[in-house]
Amino acid sequence: MIKHGIDQHFAPVTETEATRARATAFGSSMTQFKLPTTATTTLKNQPVGFDRGNTGYPKTEPRKAPPCSFWSTGSTASGGVAILAAPHSTLTNIQPFHEDNWTTHWMAVTARQDSDTIVIVCCYGPQDHHEREQLYATIRNELTGNTRIYIGGDFNCTQSPADRRHLEATQTRISKLALLTTTLDIYGHCEGGPGSRNDQHTYRYTTASGQARSSRLDRWYLTAPGEQWKVEVHTTIPGLPADHDGAILTLTDVSRAPRARPEPKLYHSDGRISKHQTEDAQAFMLQAQEQMDIAVDDTASIEIWERIKTDLQALLLRSKQNARAKMTTNYRNRMRAMLKELRCLETAQWKTAC
Repeated sequence: MIKHGIDQHFAPVTETEATRARATAFGSSMTQFKLPTTATTTLKNQPVGFDRGNTGYPKTEPRKAPPCSFWSTGSTASGGVAILAAPHSTLTNIQPFHEDNWTTHWMAVTARQDSDTIVIVCCYGPQDHHEREQLYATIRNELTGNTRIYIGGDFNCTQSPADRRHLEATQTRISKLALLTTTLDIYGHCEGGPGSRNDQHTYRYTTASGQARSSRLDRWYLTAPGEQWKVEVHTTIPGLPADHDGAILTLTDVSRAPRARPEPKLYHSDGRISKHQTEDAQAFMLQAQEQMDIAVDDTASIEIWERIKTDLQALLLRSKQNARAKMTTNYRNRMRAMLKELRCLETAQWKTAC
């Protein structure tokens, strides 16, 4: 995940055969939805929505936002890889990069940062050595000619003894990865010996002798122009159970003057409103899952998923309005009852005085 300054985040999501849900963004867990590949009917023109009825409020339509999520899928059960961008990111014009050549093991997007164009790559190295070497060769061919490049993901190999604590392990053959980093003038995301890299190990395992070991399989590579923007790299524990930790790369624009932002004030919503929204969202997602289960192909699933995200945003806003309207009505009724009781007491007091 790239963390740009304060309000810009990118999370490359990888998936192994053993762990289906390993990605975490912004410190919260993510829910994985499986895209079905076979079904009986198409839902291209069938809307997905949820309405609580006529409440007196006008229907709220969410603002059309540019796409922020990109992922690659395959014909097998593997979910592929993905790149998730925060909706309020300072990056603009996020577009797929060489989308026709995406596989379940790599993908890339381009984005504009002021006047610069950057390339962000998500990579998941295959378990097989030959397939992994072929993947690195493919990435090298696709990225030739670009300047600011950030490659992140699970490479499933180490480049030096400093990247692993199991010193008895043999050095993995990584000729293509070495050629990739040499051709594009790419650097690893940290320098130094084992002392400066142990805290960046992301994969932990137990050897045959029962010893606990770890490796730095998840890491970042960046070109020399992108090196100037790097602030730090650290690991994070995912919100869902996983065998890998996350590797977060923080960037900042060196051409801008540093500024300190005050801590934002948090105004927590009323518990009754949150409960109302949760109930509506659960009912909506059950209905949406039924629509996803009968989609005819991946294209229909993607279209339905995009509509689900838009409809869910409108649903949560309408649900909050409905909950507040209900609370306001309850307050009015209680005030009327109190005023009526007060008038009765005043009348009784006046009659007693007479």
